[in-house]
Order: sequence, then structure tokens, then C-alpha cells
Amino acid sequence: MKRAIAGAVYVMDNFSIPNQVKIGQTAGSVLERARTLSRTSAVATPFRVLFYYDVSDVAVGECLVHRSLRCRRVRHGREFFWVTKDELGDLQDLMTVMLTSVADDPKPKEVQRDDLFGEESVVWLEDPSALPYVRESVIHHVHRQSRPRWQPGRMIGYTTQGPGPSSEHGRFTRRVFWLKPYDRSEDPHGPHYRDCAPTEAVAPASIVLGKRGTRLDR
Repeated sequence: MKRAIAGAVYVMDNFSIPNQVKIGQTAGSVLERARTLSRTSAVATPFRVLFYYDVSDVAVGECLVHRSLRCRRVRHGREFFWVTKDELGDLQDLMTVMLTSVADDPKPKEVQRDDLFGEESVVWLEDPSALPYVRESVIHHVHRQSRPRWQPGRMIGYTTQGPGPSSEHGRFTRRVFWLKPYDRSEDPHGPHYRDCAPTEAVAPASIVLGKRGTRLDR
């Protein structure tokens, strides 16, 4: 008998695959699972977690939901199902019933989603490798790709967003990496940040797509 593995049964969608959802399971983070699928899939846009259920046995939970939706399966052996946006509420109701045997209190949960998830690239205007830190700011921009205007300091780099819907009132969540004239790299012996760092400071080596940089100790 296989050992039951606790985890989550999730529902995802993708901007490039309209009217379909992916229903699968993971014993880890559902957001990390979405990132992995987005990196390894041939689909042009990233997967988005719509909701998920915590269950005591991911294999059984996934099987129960898949069986109940077999008439909507896009293709045998794949985890994609025909479900429109208007039908997501009905899907939640169905999954809540189907997962009662593997969840004490089956309720759909939403991911505390990071809007950086759709990032496509980091554009460096200067080589950051020799810098002790850069300041990281999150902005909401009308364009997904173009260089944003930035007045608070010298821009070192910025991120672009890939194809997909906007995330904040018709704007795209972007990051800007920058420095002020009195930061440590600009004024190594100055009184401000010679032995410390500002609150926005992150390690340049920690900057990756879809995730905020690692904050430095002040």
C-alpha cells in the first residue's frame, strides 16, 4: 500500500490557453509548482494558481477530482479540463464535495500571489556584480517592456513583464534597481551607509525572475 502524502490539489489557468484549467497535485508549494510548469512548458505565458485545497493524500484527491471531470478532459493522460471563467464557482463547489474524504474541512484557498510572477527578464544598465547592494523598488507601469522613468536615483536595471494580463488596474508590476548618490558604492567613506544598508537594499546576486531580492541586514 502506498503511503499517503499530504499536500495540495490545485487549479491553474494560463492566458495562452483560454477556457481550460490545469488540475494537479503537489506535496510542495503550489506557487513553486506553477513556476516550474511555466519554466518547463512550451506555453508562452506563465501559469497562474487560481485556488487550491489542502488534502491529506494528494494522489487520492487528484484522482477523485479527475474522475468527476472526465467528460471535460481535454486529452487523455493530461491534466487539462474545459472550464470557463464563469464555471469556476461550480468547479469549487464540486471539488469541495469530492475532497471531503481527504480533507477535514475542504475549502478553496487562494495563493498570496506575488505579482512578480510574470517577469520575463532583468535588464541591467550597469554591471551589478561589483556593487555591495542595489535598492529594489516595485512599481506599476503602463508598459510591460519599455525602460521606466526613474527620478529618485541612478537606475542600475529594471525588469520586464512577459505576455499575459495586467496585474494592477491595467498596469504591469515591474521592479527597478537603483542607487542614491550617498549609497556605499557611490560614497564608500560617507556617513550614511558605510557600515550598513538602506531598507530597500538587496544583494545583486540574489536577484532572480519572479522573486524579490534578498534583503540585507541593516
